[in-house]
Parts: sequence; C-alpha cells; structure tokens
Amino acid sequence: IVFQYEITGSVENISELDISILMANLLDNAIESSKKLKEGRKISLKIYNEKNYLVIQVNNYTGKSVLSKNPNLLTTKRDKLHHGIGSLSIKDIVKKYNGIMSIYEKDGYFCVDIWLNQGTDNERNKYKENTKYA
Repeated sequence: IVFQYEITGSVENISELDISILMANLLDNAIESSKKLKEGRKISLKIYNEKNYLVIQVNNYTGKSVLSKNPNLLTTKRDKLHHGIGSLSIKDIVKKYNGIMSIYEKDGYFCVDIWLNQGTDNERNKYKENTKYA
C-alpha cells in the first residue's frame, strides 16, 4: 500500500484519546479497503488547520463506487454485532467538537473529510458530557 501524508496542522483543545480514536478508525478502514485490491493500493492523509478547525482528510483508492452499493456504510463483515462501531465513534467525536464530516467519492477514491472545531469548551456545545465510546 502506498501511503502519502501531509501534516501541517496543530491540535488544540481536542483530547488525545479522541484524535487517537479518529485516526485509528479512519486509517483502519482505509487499509482494510485497500487490502481488497490487487493493484492501485493508495491511501493519502492530510491534516491541516483552517481558521478555528482541525481538518483531517483520508482518501483511499477503491477503483469503483463504494457508496452506490453501500450508501449507509454498514459493515460488510459477518460478525455485525462486533463491527461497525468505529463509524459510530467517528460520528460521535465529530458531533462532540461541533464538527463536519463529508463522505464522498472522486476519481476512483473514497474520501472522508472531517472538520473539528478547536474552540474552547465554552465555545462548543456541552455535548462532551454525554458522549460515550464503544
């Protein structure tokens, strides 16, 4: 798997645990998808700051549409009870930081863009107290 990255952003007011959960799930999903390909295995990671946001972009080559066959991105693994939790954790973290998540496909790539608000707790909702991780 060819892995390209560009990290120019700094993380402020986002917990190390949340960043770890996000990165582990995003990269694990990209790697798992790439392993299904015989050729063209490519993953790119870009992390940067835009105004008050930390932006994380993960793209992996799929060659064909994933969203047309699985628009809700439900797990395709047999053990449905113990898989698919990562996507929920990502969504919870995005919500916790009043963030935005976009999932789309472009030129044969599956793309996830996440924008996390790096404002102080007073500037964000108090969703934090109610967030639970699987």
